[in-house]
Amino acid sequence: MNELDNIVDSLHDYEKKVLSSLTQPTSIAMAVKITGLSEIEVMRGAQWLSNKKIIVINEKKKTIASLTNRGEETLSKGLPEIRMLNSLLKENEQTFDKIKKSAGLDDQEFNKALGFTKKQGFIAIINGAVKIIQLGIDYLKLEERKKELLKVLENGGVDKRELQSFESELKEMEERGLVKVEEKNDKELITTPLGIQLLKHGLELDKKMLEKVDIKLIKGKEWENTPFRRYNIKDDVPKTYFGKKQSYNAFVERIKEKMISLGFREMEGPIVELTFNNCDALYMPQDHPARGIHDMFLIKEPGSASLKGNKFVNKVKKIHEKGWKIKFSKEITSKYMLRSQTTAVSARKMMDKNIEIPGKYFAIGRCYRPDVIDKTHLPEFDQLEGIVLGEELNIKYLFGLLRMFAEQIAKVKKYKLVPGYFPFTEPSVELHVWTGKRWMELGGAGIFREEVTKPLGINVPVIAWGLGFGRGFMTEHNIEDIRQFFSTDIKWLREESA
Repeated sequence: MNELDNIVDSLHDYEKKVLSSLTQPTSIAMAVKITGLSEIEVMRGAQWLSNKKIIVINEKKKTIASLTNRGEETLSKGLPEIRMLNSLLKENEQTFDKIKKSAGLDDQEFNKALGFTKKQGFIAIINGAVKIIQLGIDYLKLEERKKELLKVLENGGVDKRELQSFESELKEMEERGLVKVEEKNDKELITTPLGIQLLKHGLELDKKMLEKVDIKLIKGKEWENTPFRRYNIKDDVPKTYFGKKQSYNAFVERIKEKMISLGFREMEGPIVELTFNNCDALYMPQDHPARGIHDMFLIKEPGSASLKGNKFVNKVKKIHEKGWKIKFSKEITSKYMLRSQTTAVSARKMMDKNIEIPGKYFAIGRCYRPDVIDKTHLPEFDQLEGIVLGEELNIKYLFGLLRMFAEQIAKVKKYKLVPGYFPFTEPSVELHVWTGKRWMELGGAGIFREEVTKPLGINVPVIAWGLGFGRGFMTEHNIEDIRQFFSTDIKWLREESA
């Protein structure tokens, strides 16, 4: 068996039929007509042949003329004016109602036909009766051309270049909405030298070959006397993309599992938060620049909540006025806002009567700030927040945690701890990691000041941190632009590791 035999035996029935129709360059529509296959089947067979270098598919733009719905109706019934004139030719001088009935015209068709024929001088109206005149009789003879054009278009679109002899008729039919002319991409199928060789060799169109193996085939034993179509195991096949988790969401789940495995318990809090929990309970002064309109989103409706019954408000008020030397506003502290930091969740947890001491807690939450969008900032972002409570905790314990975050979450080998400032921690430190191109701040950490813990009823040291969670994802996946997290780039969504 030679190579051509092997190729023929590997061809699908669609491929054989399509190839057999290509004795010359052929359009898809013509291949459909020749093979008896559907357009989808022809396209499928042509694509397979193209992949095997047996044919080439050339795309060409063509101007195609085809009948509209009105055109199809007109072809079956005839043009309204022609029906009117033919009716008058059989019986001249008819009333309006009689013409409608004899020509089968509705009111709209009659009005159009009457207006057209009168304007062209094909009829005369005398004493309420319509009469055809010689010009109308001559016109009927000429109108056969329009009918012929509609007949040409009856079986589908035709290349405008093939209708040059109908140029004036085509223009009129298009203006009347009976024919539509539109640009279309047409595909032309052309055999390659290999395709020509196969056509000369013979395609054995009548040769029956088995393809699908199922229980019915095995039981029927047809396979004992009928050959299988030859499988080509050398050609590349399209890559199959199975469903998978979005990379960033998978990263969130993985870090949650990591924190739980380290003995941390997850804590949660609302996105719409009280200013008291987000700022005041954390000893952030009410005149602090970060509390300006440009650093938080305030809620318009409802704008505030009642804090009656909150036993911590007066304690926090007292510590603010003593430490910051400014009057504490309960109106400000009762306002609703979009959470600007997950440290608000830590504040809520420290107010929880069921908090465990010693204890380790974490939260991964969405935060909102009116930042200018660029490659490292978005108005919404996620933070990895955590607190550890215990009698003998110190800054060295915190450094150990930050090292673990750098190596196991950000997946970097090079990092540094830089002195920082936050109103609610002392000492404070920032974690910076090396991305391979630049230093990037991953987040801040420290030990909560007593001005934070004591009013909330906590009498042991509390280590706290808030890390830019998305930036950890950026370093792990070598992403330079944070906007990539929400990308609709299908290639990235398919191929980025989860």
